[in-house]
Amino acid sequence: MIKGILKRFDAAVPEIIGALVAEIIILSASWLARNVGLWLSLSVAVGGTLWILCVYVLLKHKTQRTRIKKGRYRTQRIWRYPHQRLYALAGVILIPALVAGWFFYKDYESRQPPDKIIVLVADIEGPDQQGYRFTEFILRKLNLALVEYKDVEIRPLARAIKESEGSKEAVAIGRMNKAALVIWGWYGKTPEQAPVSLNFEMLRGQAELEFLGPQIQNDIQTVSMEMLDSVRLQPKLATETAYITLFTVGLIRAAAFDYDKAIASFDEALRQTDEQFPALDRSEVYLYRGDMYQRKGQLDRAAQDYAEAERIAPRNPRVYIRKGSLYFESADSRHALEAFQQAVDLDPNSVSAYLGKSGVYLLMEDYAQAAQACNKLTELQPDSSGAYSQCGVIHARNGENDLAQSYYRQALVLAQQVVRQQAYSSEAWNRLGAIQLNMGDAGSAIAAFKRATNLQPERGLYHNNLGMAYAAQKDYAKARESFSAAIYSKNTQDVALAYSNRAALEMIQGLQATLQGLSGTAHFDRAISDLTSAISLQPNLTTYSERGTLYLLRSDYANALLDADRVLRIDPDNLDGWLLKASAHAYLKQEAVMRQDIEQMLARAPNDARTYVAMGILDLLQGKRDSAIARFNEALGLSQGPFLQLQIQKSMSVFSK
Repeated sequence: MIKGILKRFDAAVPEIIGALVAEIIILSASWLARNVGLWLSLSVAVGGTLWILCVYVLLKHKTQRTRIKKGRYRTQRIWRYPHQRLYALAGVILIPALVAGWFFYKDYESRQPPDKIIVLVADIEGPDQQGYRFTEFILRKLNLALVEYKDVEIRPLARAIKESEGSKEAVAIGRMNKAALVIWGWYGKTPEQAPVSLNFEMLRGQAELEFLGPQIQNDIQTVSMEMLDSVRLQPKLATETAYITLFTVGLIRAAAFDYDKAIASFDEALRQTDEQFPALDRSEVYLYRGDMYQRKGQLDRAAQDYAEAERIAPRNPRVYIRKGSLYFESADSRHALEAFQQAVDLDPNSVSAYLGKSGVYLLMEDYAQAAQACNKLTELQPDSSGAYSQCGVIHARNGENDLAQSYYRQALVLAQQVVRQQAYSSEAWNRLGAIQLNMGDAGSAIAAFKRATNLQPERGLYHNNLGMAYAAQKDYAKARESFSAAIYSKNTQDVALAYSNRAALEMIQGLQATLQGLSGTAHFDRAISDLTSAISLQPNLTTYSERGTLYLLRSDYANALLDADRVLRIDPDNLDGWLLKASAHAYLKQEAVMRQDIEQMLARAPNDARTYVAMGILDLLQGKRDSAIARFNEALGLSQGPFLQLQIQKSMSVFSK
């Protein structure tokens, strides 16, 4: 019996050695995975062991040779565990799949932000921590300042981060604790002076952060020993810490599109102190709070904050960039251009300022100046897909399609590189989709915008862009669905844009129906309703002009005049506003007033298509049909705008009777 056992043991030695080697490999891999997380280490150890067992059960067999005839044999496998092989096969397939799935799930989970905004405070290292108690002062001030913030957790680290460990160690510890902000620092002590360093590592909210003073990182302030030993320094540093922490909380809330709470955080930061800190100038807080008001559509409040920022820091170019963007939102080209030019004067290398200038010139249809600004943009940002894409849009609008496609191709290459590097960036996919849409590849643009909306479904801008791509394919049902999805965004700008886009969709369908001899009334009525909603959120020149034109086509001349006046209050030189006003006066048979409107148009742009349309309508009013037709033909030769065609058709129909 013993001999039989030993014989079986000898036969199993290779299997035992193989199993031990495999298990050692698995346990080694499990040990190496411990730094990633205990869950991964256990998954590798347990899953790997079970998988080896399943492989053993699946493959364990012996070979048996059976003699059939003289000199002929049949080789046959005899499975050791025939009834368990099916289960073992399932284990061989499922165990790696489950471990991989668990790994990807935990990896995804680890990348999700925590429910609370965690502020991690390290001990402020120094020679007499118990005496000076910097850490306690900072923790107490933060807890008092954030007592009403139930979504913010102040967490002491209970250890110091040394200067020799620096920012890298602070960031690593912060990520391990899923912190939004890590505060660390140190102080020294000499016979005459005391260096003090307070550092802030932001791990969340960077997407909203455009600028912070250089002193926010590794700022070493030198104070006298008298100041260090007085009761003034600790409260001052604690107040500065609370001020910057509240600002950071505001940024994080802004990144989550919670603009009301972001504003509340910025309010609280400003209430901490009237003192200016070099690490974060108060003008920056006003700028960011103004941004929140702008996104909520409260443009007057935004303008007030930008004005206060300008008072505090009149030579800060970002102030004028914000003011320019505010004017641009209202389609006030003249004031927007002045603001962006002030930013350029203060900072000749400001990318945002030149981007703003190119956009304003594009709105003004001054393509030469727009191209000049865009060329400067590509000089400043030669690796930016956005710069080349903007140049492409400008040249496309100017009819230079080959040059536009050349810029788009450069932009596409750069955008694809970014997407490969940042596959989880919704903004990277959105930029790629925008370039593809400009190039006329609506199918690829739809795929990119879908990736962006899947990654960040709450961002209305991405749904708007997806709707534009569907509209380019003339899939109006899906375009309407995407625009409607954007209406549920928290960003008022995105919601207003969604209403405007949906109105444009109805206008296109209404125009198509009318030009085909069908009724476009229902489409125009829905467009007026959506434009009214957009205006209630974010009034601007374009929406007033479009709604006024629709009122004109619906023979609601009183409301058309009101919208024309609103347009001209924003921009007295706007020809669409003057044409709208002149047309309404013509339909109301107010010939004398209409002549004054046309004089205004002739003084501004005597050879513009809209001026010819207005003069043609006046000729019809006076019964000069042939002259009117000649002027309308001149207008159509200069512009093939569908609304101009429709206005001509309506005028011919009304005044030819």
